[in-house]
Amino acid sequence: MNGLVVNSLILFGSQILCVITGPVSLVIVNQVDAHFAFVAFTIIFCCFLSMALIFTPKIVELVRKRGNHLSFGGSYMNGTFHDNGSSHEQEERLKKLTNENEELQVSIIFLPNTLQFVNLIVIDY
Repeated sequence: MNGLVVNSLILFGSQILCVITGPVSLVIVNQVDAHFAFVAFTIIFCCFLSMALIFTPKIVELVRKRGNHLSFGGSYMNGTFHDNGSSHEQEERLKKLTNENEELQVSIIFLPNTLQFVNLIVIDY
């Protein structure tokens, strides 16, 4: 269910409860304890209904997708499937990134000298 449908259902449920609660509250206004209990129950039920309409489809979807992806040895996070690679592949990737990082640090160190050299050449012409 998309967000618009869920929000519409929540508003519809709240309106129905208001339409029911208003007249009943006017009828039992003399019975203070019954009036308080009815209004409290209505508010709690409305909140419970809203949370159920919001979270139940999400939980059902999460359980359904989680069950499908666990059989393949991966994990399901943030709506995308992430394959848990082997430790050897991760070590190779780490070494590659470390070497690239060192090369970039060296080039950053020599960058001011290179810029000064280029400025001298440009000034001479």
